[in-house]
Amino acid sequence: MPVKQKQKESIKIKDPKALSLLIHPVRMKLMTHVLYNAKTAKELAKMVQFDPPAIYYHLKLLLKHGIIFVSEENIVSGIIEKKYLATAKRFNLSKTLLESKDMTFLSEYETMLMNLSQEAGELLQKAILDGIITKEGPTNSAIWLKPYHLTKKQIKSFQGDMIKIVDGLERANCPGKSGSKKHYYFHALFPIE
Repeated sequence: MPVKQKQKESIKIKDPKALSLLIHPVRMKLMTHVLYNAKTAKELAKMVQFDPPAIYYHLKLLLKHGIIFVSEENIVSGIIEKKYLATAKRFNLSKTLLESKDMTFLSEYETMLMNLSQEAGELLQKAILDGIITKEGPTNSAIWLKPYHLTKKQIKSFQGDMIKIVDGLERANCPGKSGSKKHYYFHALFPIE
């Protein structure tokens, strides 16, 4: 059954409640799987290794707040199977939200950043322990932390380039293809002064 809604390139998040929904670790994982490709609840449950009833709960919340939408409906064995897609490929935080003095919001935002960096750190540690990244250097990976002094114009240009890279990674993504290996992309660019 056709669905009329189309995915947008980006949406600005202005509501702290919407951000609170996205910050939840399970919903963050779900969102990474529906940013570019529509997935069923069953596919998502398998991808995030969660039981389907819990997945439906989180999908319902994301749907209610317009963060995802039903992009496709198919009848499978007499049951309507829905595919979910993020309403946008990118969610940008509004400047007013980032400048908020609301301690609850700031705490949730800090939690989200800590969860992201912790997950990236755990994945890197696993790659080291599994011998994928060795003392001689990482195989097919790049890791660095370095300060850069950039103008607003340079940052905007760099962010545009990063969006192109992420879009390219999504187009090139080929899980299950012979010879393909799972890689993670973690990107953060932020001012410190």
